[in-house]
Amino acid sequence: MRLLIPLIAGMGIALLVSGLPPLHPTRFAHRVEPYLSGLGGRPSALVAAQGGAGPYRARLQRLAMQTLPSGPNAVRERLLAAGRSETVESFRLDQLMWATGGGCCVVSLGLAGRLAGGGRLGPPVVVAALLGAVSGWVFVDRRLALALSRRRERVRQELPVALDLLTLSIMAGEAIPQAFARVGSSLGGEVGREFLFVVGSVRGGVPMVQALRELPARLPGTGVARLTDALCVGIERGAPLADTLRAQADDMRAETRRYLLESGGRREVLMLIPVVFLIMPTIVAFTLLPGLVSLDLLVP
Repeated sequence: MRLLIPLIAGMGIALLVSGLPPLHPTRFAHRVEPYLSGLGGRPSALVAAQGGAGPYRARLQRLAMQTLPSGPNAVRERLLAAGRSETVESFRLDQLMWATGGGCCVVSLGLAGRLAGGGRLGPPVVVAALLGAVSGWVFVDRRLALALSRRRERVRQELPVALDLLTLSIMAGEAIPQAFARVGSSLGGEVGREFLFVVGSVRGGVPMVQALRELPARLPGTGVARLTDALCVGIERGAPLADTLRAQADDMRAETRRYLLESGGRREVLMLIPVVFLIMPTIVAFTLLPGLVSLDLLVP
């Protein structure tokens, strides 16, 4: 036990020191990558992905991938849908660092308390260290889930407007890449940036259908999948798109109304908590207090 605690503390300190800025010199590839990608600093296929500051960080990333629970494909999909450009290895390394830091903090607090009290470290400190490590790992995962949920909500709000603008552009006679470029530059937001990313991919040589097929992976939501299917069918078979996109925009607004009604129904129960526990006791107190005071004055 005496050797385990310094070992855990040493690993935590090494992981924290490895993340300091002086150990991450700026490389030439890092400086030119935003100009090659041209779309919000996303990784470019023209620049090889760098694993960090040398082989030491690469070994830590491999250790994180082997130690933490598997599922790199699922993590990669979640990172892509959340709009984060970090790799799976970086995410796993972040989880490992948070887990080690949480365990080391708990062990340090337990060690300080035991030394101040004159006692020895026991099994409760080890259990608390494990709980701290698990809490650090879960915190990183929950942070990613929260970012994904917020982005899905923004996409749900922006997509109907994007569909209307896209319908108007196509009805005006523009091709789909030009319509995507116009809507992306006018709309902005999450949907606008992804539209511009599709345009950049097409200008870089990617076929339009393939670029559209990759769009639902970056924009979470069922409406995006229906949009890409309609556009791909229109490109491949020459089907009319204006009426289809207009109908999809109406469906998205109807879905938004249903979502608001369901959300209001769920929050109606929560609204009863302040009414029952705050407002009603106050009303009852103000109603009964004068009567009780009058009874005290009348009855000797």
